[in-house]
Amino acid sequence: MESKLTRKGRMTYLIVKLVVFSLLGVFVFIFKDGHVQHLKPFIGTLMLLYGAEGILYGALCHHLGLFRQSRTYLGLVELILGLVLIISELPFDYVCIIWATWSIVRESHEVKEIVTDLETPLPKVLSGAESIAVFIFSVLLIVNPNEGHAVIHLGLLTIELILNPLVVLIDEWLLDRKEKKAQGDTPNKDEEGE
Repeated sequence: MESKLTRKGRMTYLIVKLVVFSLLGVFVFIFKDGHVQHLKPFIGTLMLLYGAEGILYGALCHHLGLFRQSRTYLGLVELILGLVLIISELPFDYVCIIWATWSIVRESHEVKEIVTDLETPLPKVLSGAESIAVFIFSVLLIVNPNEGHAVIHLGLLTIELILNPLVVLIDEWLLDRKEKKAQGDTPNKDEEGE
């Protein structure tokens, strides 16, 4: 079982991540209208941020002994892809295909987490619905990499940036409530036995 310090640290991390990602989401929402030509540096920078966060979070999980939550390998791939997008001279179509493929890989990881942990179904349903939408629009973006699909994908990215940390935060909160309730019920049962 995680210590209270570890749980509190994780909740603090998730709240900070929610604030930062929500601000990014608002930026994406503003950015998507008429600024698709700057997609390459923006998506590259976003990949770098996701990659750095994944590596730092993976290192923290390793330090705390929470190996099951490590996403260091994905963070490293995101860093490399982000750098490639920023420094290369790739055409718009290629940027869309790389972005859509990255989205599919990220959402596959999310779906794996949803399937392996169904203790709190409501946040998982929200995350699952978002993953299905991302899969569909990622495939459309790969098949037909145009500005219209890129703008739709940016809209989904806005939702994803806010929903990603929010779902995990709600999940943690519900699990914390469930544990506190279970601990609260245990002494009452012991008292009845005496």
